[in-house]
Amino acid sequence: MDPRKKEDILLELLTGETSDSTPELDDLTQFLTQPPKPAPQKTRRRQGSRPEVGKKRRATHYLSQATFQRMETLLPEIRRILPVDAQKRLSRSSLVDSAMQMLLQDFAQKGERSLLVRWFLSGPRDMA
Repeated sequence: MDPRKKEDILLELLTGETSDSTPELDDLTQFLTQPPKPAPQKTRRRQGSRPEVGKKRRATHYLSQATFQRMETLLPEIRRILPVDAQKRLSRSSLVDSAMQMLLQDFAQKGERSLLVRWFLSGPRDMA
């Protein structure tokens, strides 16, 4: 091509005529003109289900207002008592999980004499 002649790139693109062909331009043209590949099929989950993370499972349970407030008040106090590495692992979830593990272990060992059974047998409580 004559270096003094101006290239009309837009005209070349619209008409498909090119003055110079390069391997890169040929590759680009091939890429742009090939049909799109179909998107991979996604596996569908049941609505409302979430994948499990590690060995944990998401569960929603209700706490009484008094229990929740007490937990919120005690979390910073518990955190102050723990060493720094243990402080990082303390969260509402880890606290509830630990409490459940302790209660279930106590029940497995003591059965009717467990703290959990005695708690429920001691009388009605406001669980709302």
